[in-house]
Amino acid sequence: MKAKWKISDFLLSLCAAAALTSILFVGFVVPEDLRNNTALILFTAAVILLVLNVCFFNRLTIVISLSVAFVLVILYVLYLWFFVHFSITLDVTIVIPYLFILFVFGSALLTLFLSKTRIGIVLLFLTGVVISISLGSLGYEINIFHFFVFILCTTVVYFKTKQYKS
Repeated sequence: MKAKWKISDFLLSLCAAAALTSILFVGFVVPEDLRNNTALILFTAAVILLVLNVCFFNRLTIVISLSVAFVLVILYVLYLWFFVHFSITLDVTIVIPYLFILFVFGSALLTLFLSKTRIGIVLLFLTGVVISISLGSLGYEINIFHFFVFILCTTVVYFKTKQYKS
């Protein structure tokens, strides 16, 4: 079975990932200028989704991309170890700028993998709803527009996705 890449599926996954990222930002210490910049969230998620779609296009690209990622992680750890004097203690002010890319990458990765089958889409839908309800019950103000965009995109992807027999 060969997976076909459709622009409509990409755009729906992009909107779902960006909406899920915006919902997640509410509960964490992400600077206001990054949290409220929807264009930056959409652009970053689009770039990440494009790279991930290329990396997971077929088995050869999976092997190549995982090998390159493994080597890059090792080189980055060596760089930190020898040049930055890496320590176990972690200062929160150093981590805050990286939370933005971490949440966008995590949401894009989750959306990419779970939007392939109907069961995955249901899990993605439930994950977004549970996160929204949890953050709302903790007193955080959830952007209702982003929540409805997420619900709409996951619902449309669910009905567009064919369930393949195993």
